Amino acid sequence: MELSASHGQARPGHYRHVIKQLGVQPEEALFLDDKLVNIEAAWALGIQAIQFSTVERLRADLIALGLDSELPLPV
Repeated sequence: MELSASHGQARPGHYRHVIKQLGVQPEEALFLDDKLVNIEAAWALGIQAIQFSTVERLRADLIALGLDSELPLPV
């Protein structure tokens, strides 16, 4: 888990760095953010990304990605 807010506005170079540090491929990562510009930057690198708006929407998005059996869902 990496919190981009602690690094200021995320940039593609930052995403590459985090992916490398986690030892995963971009398509194995999931990025959550409330800002569309950051979501689009993640998508451009092949990272799955969800734009956060509400807990209910996040829950639905995680289920739609089939991650409800892999991650604890927000309530």
